[in-house]
Amino acid sequence: MFLVIKVSPLFLFIFIIIGIILSSSSLFLSSSNKFLFQPLNSSLWIQLAKDKINKEKLEEAFQILQWVRKISGPIITKRIEIAELLIECNKTDLIIPELKFVFKTDPNLRKTTIYLLKSIYGENGSKLLLDTTDLYIWSSYLEIALNEGWLEEAKEIWHQLSKHKNNIDPKLFKSYVETFIQQQDYQEARRAWDLFFPIQGLLWNGGFEKPFIGWGFDWKIYKSPFYQ
Repeated sequence: MFLVIKVSPLFLFIFIIIGIILSSSSLFLSSSNKFLFQPLNSSLWIQLAKDKINKEKLEEAFQILQWVRKISGPIITKRIEIAELLIECNKTDLIIPELKFVFKTDPNLRKTTIYLLKSIYGENGSKLLLDTTDLYIWSSYLEIALNEGWLEEAKEIWHQLSKHKNNIDPKLFKSYVETFIQQQDYQEARRAWDLFFPIQGLLWNGGFEKPFIGWGFDWKIYKSPFYQ
């Protein structure tokens, strides 16, 4: 007769992590025994993972990072750091969820996530962020693409967003049209303009029958230098 004891996966995971710590006597006997008293301190665990990576103990580092992912919660800067360390552990397939979370929740780190993905997967790597139906992510990416001058990427994203016309931010629409006018790509600017303001003939509002918008392909009114 055998006695079967069921152990929860979380308990087993914690047990493995503690085992990694205790496997190094010098680590345990030093100030690193803080881990036993501060098991939810993600900064301590991240430093330990870095130490393991420096010693080329990548699997141990990866196990530690798995624990950090569980306890970090929505701390954005930690998630960026976790993603970078996962890359060093050759676990690049796991960074996408981390970077998607960062991209969606922290506007200040969006550009960082894009450049990080491009550095790993090449110029098209950042499109991994767009593998979703979340229009907010698409719109946020388009705004960055316009500011960075990634016009071909901007065209692709606009093509997807234009399928959801009613959800496009008017400010983003204006930025898109104005950017391509400035780049003298009038065909692309006109294509986007027509989505909201279809032009009959060569001119928009040629008969002045509509209120002036003042940008894009609308009439622009300037004060004459001869006007007193």
